[in-house]
Amino acid sequence: MQITSLITGKVRDEAKALDTTRALVALRSEGIVDLIIFSTWMGELDAYPALKDYFRQQNIFVVEAPEQKMSIQESHQKIPLLAALNLLDANNYVTRHRFDRVKPSPTFREHLVAIRAHGAEATSYSWTPNKHRITVNSALLDVPFFLSDIVFSGMRDDLLELISIDGMTQLYWSNHINPEFSFFANGFMPYYPEIGDYLATYPGLSYGNEEKWKALKLAQRDTEFYARITALYYFLVSACFQVGYGGKTAPQGDQPISLETLLFEYGGWRQYPDTRWFGQAGHPYVKSREKFDAIVAGKYAASDFSARLGHYLEYYKQHIPTRKRIGLPKLSSEALGYAQSQIAHGLRIPPFAGQIEQDGLRHKYWTSQIGGSEATLQRNSSAQEWGEWEVF
Repeated sequence: MQITSLITGKVRDEAKALDTTRALVALRSEGIVDLIIFSTWMGELDAYPALKDYFRQQNIFVVEAPEQKMSIQESHQKIPLLAALNLLDANNYVTRHRFDRVKPSPTFREHLVAIRAHGAEATSYSWTPNKHRITVNSALLDVPFFLSDIVFSGMRDDLLELISIDGMTQLYWSNHINPEFSFFANGFMPYYPEIGDYLATYPGLSYGNEEKWKALKLAQRDTEFYARITALYYFLVSACFQVGYGGKTAPQGDQPISLETLLFEYGGWRQYPDTRWFGQAGHPYVKSREKFDAIVAGKYAASDFSARLGHYLEYYKQHIPTRKRIGLPKLSSEALGYAQSQIAHGLRIPPFAGQIEQDGLRHKYWTSQIGGSEATLQRNSSAQEWGEWEVF
């Protein structure tokens, strides 16, 4: 097995970029990393002569792709990554880094030593699109499919199986979802179309706004769809990912997890030593898979929400999905109810378009960024077979 460290995207800060690269060069000198690649778009390095010279001195490969006219998430995040992955063979374990964030830690080094000695751990089920676990730096607990993109790693073929650029993401979701979603959610969407419903109705992070956070929690608690998509998220993280590169704050322990406290109580995360607060976004997160595994195993306190989540967990554990062709999104009635609940609690939801089946008819619908406590999502009464859904 070859271990390749891949840095992608914008340089932003030349000093930080040099620090990150030097740390990876040190790992290479120890024989822990075999190859270092910087993948970006044409012309990005021209403004950073010191970094360019260091790459040349240290025999670091540079891959440059034409910059595309598409969303920032896709052009700056995915294209350089896919361009480099497609140059590697299947025997590569790839670690992906960003210049603007953290340098490799001692626990990251230990992770790579273990990978070289034992290989990548297999996923829990044979049908999953990735056959080995992909490791992410951290994962939010109350925002399904928000998996940190600061550092992640996995076998080359597994990363290519999940990470893709597709027209659906470009047309419907890329302008309002965080890039952390698009790395991995897309790969599971053909198996679980409800992920598309979730991205279409994603309300955004609270970013420290306590009022928005509480409104979001009311909208989530009120709807069946949030329980379902959260169950799917926990199930897939437990089955297909590793969370964190070591150094977690504290073990989970044997106490049942109160989902009411953890997900719906502002500051409730403080009751769990292994849980942290993503201050910039305003949401709890973990750097270990332990809490996901515990919830999937049923180690949570009884409540109305946990009963609904548990119902869906059992469904996903027993149901083997088949890959489906993804076309225009057909928003399910559950997801539509989730959108209505958000609007009713004064939240703005992103614009989305597609069609919905109701009462045996298919209706066109759309929403706008207009929100408010009195806003409702309703069908245009003048429509016949084809109608419009509008937000007022």
